[in-house]
Amino acid sequence: MLPRQGLPEEQLSTLARALVLAGGVILVVAGMIAFVGGNVSSYVSSPLSGLNRSQEGVLAIVAGVLALSSYRQLRMTGWSVLMIVLGIVTGGLGGILILVSGLVSLVVAHAEKTVRLEH
Repeated sequence: MLPRQGLPEEQLSTLARALVLAGGVILVVAGMIAFVGGNVSSYVSSPLSGLNRSQEGVLAIVAGVLALSSYRQLRMTGWSVLMIVLGIVTGGLGGILILVSGLVSLVVAHAEKTVRLEH
């Protein structure tokens, strides 16, 4: 049997946690700035961009806090899917980081289930 190539699941899981923490912090900070009326320029369009700034700010803060509070549960498939949805809905740099963390954690969860089935 050929040796495994690529990153082990632990490193990918750590990467997913780091990405969700960074994305959550960025969303909270950007949400606070938008809430007080500041302009947070984003190169990625978001479904939230149709709202006024204070509404967009509150939703970004809520999404960021949800992402920050869920970083320990990323090994569960449901939380991974929730992070993917949050990343798509929020958009921007924080949303992209949360989206990628959800995808990585979903791959890790699937890989762990596959390895358990093989042994």
